[in-house]
Amino acid sequence: MPWEISAALAAAALFALAVVAAMTLVQMRRTSRNAAELTATLERHLPAVLQNLEDIKRNAEALQSSIQVISDRTAETGKGFERIVSGVHGTAQSLEANVIEPVHKTVKGVSALLAFGIALRGLRHSLRLLFRRGKGRA
Repeated sequence: MPWEISAALAAAALFALAVVAAMTLVQMRRTSRNAAELTATLERHLPAVLQNLEDIKRNAEALQSSIQVISDRTAETGKGFERIVSGVHGTAQSLEANVIEPVHKTVKGVSALLAFGIALRGLRHSLRLLFRRGKGRA
């Protein structure tokens, strides 16, 4: 009887092994089928994805080119502004040296002449009063 129990246990173990092997085989077939479906889906959609990536690459290159053109134009505009500022600064210095400074000196001279004229008028008026008083006393 002990060998019969051993044989029954061995048979049960073999049966369990066969069930596990059959389940593993079924799962492997499912996995293989899923992999085949995934491969088929990839083969259908991959060209469109690659085309989209190529379009994105072309758009990125065009955008980079546009940004470079804008950057170059901005640099040219900045240089133009620098030239304008330099010209305005030069014009301001020239005006100050050639117009404002001489006008300022002329205004100082005219102011001095006017002050001298006013002083002379005051002196003349004082002298006139002095001479008139002297004539009236004599």
